[in-house]
Amino acid sequence: MEGLPGGVVTFLFADVEGSTRLVQQLGEDDYATMLAGLRRVLRTAVSEHRGREVDCRADELFAVFGEATWAVASAASAQHALARVIWARGSDVRVRMGLNAGQATVADGAYLGSAVNRASRICSAGHGGQVLVSQTVRDVVAETVAWRELGEFALAGFSSPERIFQLVIPGIRQEFPAPRVPRVKTGRRLRWPASRGSPAVADLAWQVRVLLPRVGDDVREAWGGLGASLFTGQRAAERADVFLARVDHERLAARLAGQQEMVGFSARARREAESIESEVAAVAQVASRRRALAGSAAEAESVIDRLEGITHRDITAVRARIDDATTMLDDAVTSTAAHLNPLCYKRHRTRYRGVYRSSGRYVVPYIDTLGAERLRDFESLAEARNFRAACRIAEKLGDRSQPNIGRGGESGGLGGG
Repeated sequence: MEGLPGGVVTFLFADVEGSTRLVQQLGEDDYATMLAGLRRVLRTAVSEHRGREVDCRADELFAVFGEATWAVASAASAQHALARVIWARGSDVRVRMGLNAGQATVADGAYLGSAVNRASRICSAGHGGQVLVSQTVRDVVAETVAWRELGEFALAGFSSPERIFQLVIPGIRQEFPAPRVPRVKTGRRLRWPASRGSPAVADLAWQVRVLLPRVGDDVREAWGGLGASLFTGQRAAERADVFLARVDHERLAARLAGQQEMVGFSARARREAESIESEVAAVAQVASRRRALAGSAAEAESVIDRLEGITHRDITAVRARIDDATTMLDDAVTSTAAHLNPLCYKRHRTRYRGVYRSSGRYVVPYIDTLGAERLRDFESLAEARNFRAACRIAEKLGDRSQPNIGRGGESGGLGGG
């Protein structure tokens, strides 16, 4: 692409959250219609704020702006416009956006460099309807719009953490779950789970996209498809990473060990142990599928290295393996998340004893009348506190009413309050 702006520019990435779900909900024809309408909205917002569309593939759009203020205004305008659209079949179509500013490096008609990759990572960290920006963008336009600082987070492929801010858009949803990337705590070294692999799936996808103008006409379509499959695989990998990070692996192992000790004395303990064993196996399968996707994606690196002699058949074969691995990973995450006991997820303490946060909800652990560990979850803190208070009252009344129901939140195995 000729005439791309150089110097210090602001990059904007936008993509649809839950595109696989939308395809299944709408069907291919209605999804294509939705996507066309979505692109019109995004392209209008970009052009009206002096932006330049760089690329648009599947449910993603990549644009560049000469000024950060224009990019921020474009993102806010697009979210307002999208919120007013009534989509087919009442579907909930949400777009997440990420912005970063930096020195533009243009080669072979495409942008290269860490500034582009950082913007893409910030977009992937967000949720539908949310606009996230780097500190660089925020510092440029700090006085003109409202911001919410979310903290420092680890972005794949970057050794230093990124301070991320959310653009506060009046009249638009402003409350979202935490970003879909690991938070970096003060004084902690930045580390990544081993399952992410190297090179990252997204890095390979960008390499394929950058090289697209250089490949022959006979393989260009297949080459573009490979890049699209890698980007889809990256979204599946990020979803799996977020899911695996939510699972409390130590607690899961401790629960299994505790039930296995009682297997010889209780039929219920045997059933509980079998249930937990299936949960452990399901989580392990997600991790295995995640590694398999990384391995399949790494085959693209060999394709890139021998670009000159690559054939349509070679590219298609690699893409097919990546698509298969992506599908199996997505299915494994969906199935495991649907059946995993809430006790398997990590909990974070609140200021109220016995009340925790887990997966965006308030949870209260307790022990039921048969001595089994249970968990109740609530949307509001008030509901969780009321339930916790009821548990404590039951504990004071003793075993005559609800034996042991109030002990869960205070037992050593549950972390205390």
